[in-house]
Amino acid sequence: MDKRASGAGSRRRMTAMCRVGVIAVWTGILIPARAAPGWGELQGVSVRVAESGAEPTAADIRRWIEELDADQFAVRRVATDKLILAGKSVVRAVAEAACGSNLEVTARGTYVLRELALSDDEATQDCAMLALQQLADSQVKAAARLASEAMRAMGAARQQRAVEHLQGLGAKIDVMENVFGFQQFTMISVEIDAAFAGVPDDLRRLTWMKDIHQVVYVGDRITDEWLEPLRHLENLARLTIRHANITDEALQTIRNLDRLTDIALLYTPVTDVCLEQLRGLKSARLIRLYGTQVTEQGVRSFLASAQDVQVDFKRGGFLGVQCQQRVWPCEVVLVTPDSAAERAGIRVRDVIVSHEGQRIFDFEELRALIAQYKPGDTVGLQIARGGSAVTGGLIRDRGQALGVEGETVPYGCRITKVHPDGAGAKNGLHVGDVVVQMDQKRIDTFQQLQQIYTLTADQELTQIALLREAEILSVRVTFGEWKE
Repeated sequence: MDKRASGAGSRRRMTAMCRVGVIAVWTGILIPARAAPGWGELQGVSVRVAESGAEPTAADIRRWIEELDADQFAVRRVATDKLILAGKSVVRAVAEAACGSNLEVTARGTYVLRELALSDDEATQDCAMLALQQLADSQVKAAARLASEAMRAMGAARQQRAVEHLQGLGAKIDVMENVFGFQQFTMISVEIDAAFAGVPDDLRRLTWMKDIHQVVYVGDRITDEWLEPLRHLENLARLTIRHANITDEALQTIRNLDRLTDIALLYTPVTDVCLEQLRGLKSARLIRLYGTQVTEQGVRSFLASAQDVQVDFKRGGFLGVQCQQRVWPCEVVLVTPDSAAERAGIRVRDVIVSHEGQRIFDFEELRALIAQYKPGDTVGLQIARGGSAVTGGLIRDRGQALGVEGETVPYGCRITKVHPDGAGAKNGLHVGDVVVQMDQKRIDTFQQLQQIYTLTADQELTQIALLREAEILSVRVTFGEWKE
């Protein structure tokens, strides 16, 4: 063999190896020296290709691929850019060339596919991503390594571009970094509401964000087509849809979301059919239905066959209080600002004692009653304000009568008379005291008070709980809507 030819071949191989190092650095696979183009640049590329109106021929594509290994750097760079500008039509040929033995072509071909996967054309993205995945799974070690590294680097780039683009259109996006054990992971929450200036097609960029944990849709602009991108969000765990014009059929979209645990349909026109659409969700643990057209019968039917799923069903009315349950009816510990409760004049430390004349014994009972109402419905509540709650032991002699008279009120038994020789007088019961509990048994009527006292006649100590000197007020409340 001619030594000069052999030397030239060696130099050429060495040059190619050096080029691989340069291209690897340039593409960002080893060192991200070149910044990824922004959306504006990518959109400009799409516009230039569209304006040219001419699809590259097979001969053009072959020539550009051959020039990826040209001796002159400028030629290699121009060929790379032309392949990127050509778009989807070059993906197959570039992928085949990248599987060859030429490391320069493999590195540049991988870069071309990465840039096409970051383009603004959905078909081009999908085609290029599939080609990269096939390269990553191939038996060609260099192509598999470079494609895998490109896909890892590209995932973060695609996610960041999607975040920036959707935020620019008015989406509310919260990116949270969390640490679990020794691993750090990202959780992204996305809210699309009336401030969002985009259209449903813009939401396909949600599929670029692998770390989406929660999506919230708000507003009557939201229709079935806005839910379509959800089917591709593999890590979506929570979904809230509020005041949207979706149909039952739209929920077919989310049946294949394996990690969706919490679904809230608030003030949407869905019916019992929606529960059938959600029945196949194996990971679902909580379904909230507020202000929908779903019926109680539909919920019961769903729960009869569903496993490990809780359905929180409400007509949608919201009072706006939090209460603590002690031995007397629910005491208000928090009033939500601008809520039905605040507008009705309910205050912290008020005790809600009855609803439309029906006694309320605990907060869960109050919640169950409120769940029957829609926003705009009005009801009457009675509250006890001021005074004090008294608990303690009622000491008596064996066989001693209680010695009181009383009347039934919606929140217990009110003492109307205390006889001086009875156990009541001995222990300081007052006219006006309202007994709500005796020996941990609920007191609803005067007859119950007498009966329970008689049943415990052999005891020397009887536990009693009552309200004293409280002002009983009647208020009218008009329910609002639940707020997230």
